[in-house]
Amino acid sequence: MEKPAKIVFLVLAHRPEPFDLLMRLIGDRFDCFVHVDARVPLEPFVAVAASKTRFIEKRTPIFWCGSNMMLATLDLIRAAMDAVPDFDRLALISGDCLPAADLDTIAETLGNPDVEFIQTAEVQNDPTLRGLDPSVAVERYGWRQPARFQNFVYWDHELLNPRDRRAALGRYAGESEAGIGRLRGEIEAIAATILADLAPRPALFETFYYGSQWWAVSRGAMLAIADRLFSDEIRSYFKYFRVPDEHFIHCVFGNDPALKARARRPFMFSSHLLGGVKQRPYLEPVTLKAARAKGHLFARKFEPEAMPDIAVAILQDRYFAELEKSSQEPTETVAGKIVDAVHPHWTGRLILSETDNSVVHQGHGTRGTYRLVDGVLTVRWDKFEPDRFIERDGAYVHQRLASRTPNSA
Repeated sequence: MEKPAKIVFLVLAHRPEPFDLLMRLIGDRFDCFVHVDARVPLEPFVAVAASKTRFIEKRTPIFWCGSNMMLATLDLIRAAMDAVPDFDRLALISGDCLPAADLDTIAETLGNPDVEFIQTAEVQNDPTLRGLDPSVAVERYGWRQPARFQNFVYWDHELLNPRDRRAALGRYAGESEAGIGRLRGEIEAIAATILADLAPRPALFETFYYGSQWWAVSRGAMLAIADRLFSDEIRSYFKYFRVPDEHFIHCVFGNDPALKARARRPFMFSSHLLGGVKQRPYLEPVTLKAARAKGHLFARKFEPEAMPDIAVAILQDRYFAELEKSSQEPTETVAGKIVDAVHPHWTGRLILSETDNSVVHQGHGTRGTYRLVDGVLTVRWDKFEPDRFIERDGAYVHQRLASRTPNSA
């Protein structure tokens, strides 16, 4: 009998409630190495650990889009490789995700050694973006990513991270909100001056790549890239980088032609991409069903209070039965490939013909033609102005919204 593949999950956790429910689903089947954000207490996570849960000792404070996320990921990889040297695959997931497939399907899919679940979308190399606002990259290329490689940020502190004003108020309790604002402004100006004087990054990569933060890499691939991945030059290159967790392993991986040829779309579905201007901040039953229908193995962001029926199903050990039942419910069938699309004025689905280049806005009947190249979907409508969408974790987000998606800083 063939030995089952040893799948090891690397979990980045911040909130104990969804983490508890995730561990109830996978923590007794798969080895799970967990990094708990150093900015929150460890004890609530330890209290809900499953039989195969292991917490790594080193904890790093995590900030939105900062380089500490990369360091925590590297620590997880190293801990798992040292503790489970005979692993077959390492898979990075968030502590707020849910399985979108049954555990046998997850094990079988991730057990295929010939496939790498990592996104490697090529990013334009444009040195003239140095010192310019990321919006210039959006205007030129439809996304912010090219600007990331040409500029420097330091966001791993409450007073410098764009989303940590409330945390700064909590830490510096003696200051008023106006006082914190002034302090932040002064420190941001000082940091910007220092960062602007840094020399351009060295030419480490022949090609720049972007991808979803979440990936699942085989043993052979990880061993092939490990030395470079853990090198000082990689840490230094991405130290003052905007959202390095969407680039560091992807650049190392993508610049190996043999590995890149085995890469396919990510296995994690992110529900926030389906929300348009008023983004849906959490996973919903309809998007969990969509993730399963698309063949994704996991979906995030799960908020137990927003999906109480799902939380109860997990606690009552009937989650996978309910998931299977949901997938059997009839859905609309149409000719062509269906993709989720987020437009400034609507959220919906586009039907892309697989026999010609025609496109239909499902449910509305609006028609046109499309061109899809390297994750960029250009639609020329018959009766409206053209639109350009950028692929984000399996959904297509209008270029004007690129700056609004949580992982597009």
